[in-house]
Amino acid sequence: MQKYEILEHPADLKIRVFGKDLPEVFVNAALAMAEQQTRNSEIKKFYPERSRRVGNWETVEIESADLESLLVDWLSEILYRGEVNKKVYFDFAIKEFQKTKLRGKIKGVAVQQKSLDIKAATYHDLSIKKTGQYWRATLIFDI
Repeated sequence: MQKYEILEHPADLKIRVFGKDLPEVFVNAALAMAEQQTRNSEIKKFYPERSRRVGNWETVEIESADLESLLVDWLSEILYRGEVNKKVYFDFAIKEFQKTKLRGKIKGVAVQQKSLDIKAATYHDLSIKKTGQYWRATLIFDI
């Protein structure tokens, strides 16, 4: 099963994310965001090997009103930390997950410049639903 696909959108970045459960959807959404931020970068080539050796995990705790808000808040927190710390986060681990609360860890690498500047995860056309045995989320990022 693929982790995500890029969908056509006239102005912004639209992604459909897949997972066997909701935590996997959240991780794959964060990964899709990271890969788009570095799509023309050398970082993608060396990061998986390098991440095992360098960098510290950062704890993320999010509490939101509902599932959709939790996804937007998760991605927004990662984007915020990326801006503040001048990093792109590639490693994600969700340790606890409820439909309005999550606790996880993220790990990233310092970057000088991103290939794509993602400004925000939005609520526009946001959907999270179960289809058969899998979950999928569709979201739009403001770029």
